[in-house]
Amino acid sequence: MIWEEVDKINLDKLKSINRPVARIRDVHMGGSEALKADSKTAKDLEYELLLVRNTCVMLTVNLWVSTNLVNSAMEIIIDILYKEKPEHISLPTVILVFFDKYNGLTLIKLEGVSIVPIIPIWCMWKGKSRIYSRLQILLSLS
Repeated sequence: MIWEEVDKINLDKLKSINRPVARIRDVHMGGSEALKADSKTAKDLEYELLLVRNTCVMLTVNLWVSTNLVNSAMEIIIDILYKEKPEHISLPTVILVFFDKYNGLTLIKLEGVSIVPIIPIWCMWKGKSRIYSRLQILLSLS
């Protein structure tokens, strides 16, 4: 299956669950070249994410291997939190997630479930003539 088909299936599933969808666009530096960069070029950060509370997502990088916060770790979004007056309008401040196999310390425990905060991060890459960067969440739909 090619990525366009996967994206279409994911979008159809999001529409079918009939819940609010967070459209999370990146913040980038480097003009249209940074905007056009695919996730492979942009260090596994997507230009745009569509996320919904209580849906399954996965990490796109190894964050903390010894605690099982690793690439392709499956998780469930518990909540998506924004600042009252955000600097970047579409980026949440934090996404609270539940990792089934996570075995590290947590900052938050809700209803007996350990929650891990995932924040946006900057990644940089070298292009043909300059350095580009993207600020985004390290998650994708699963």
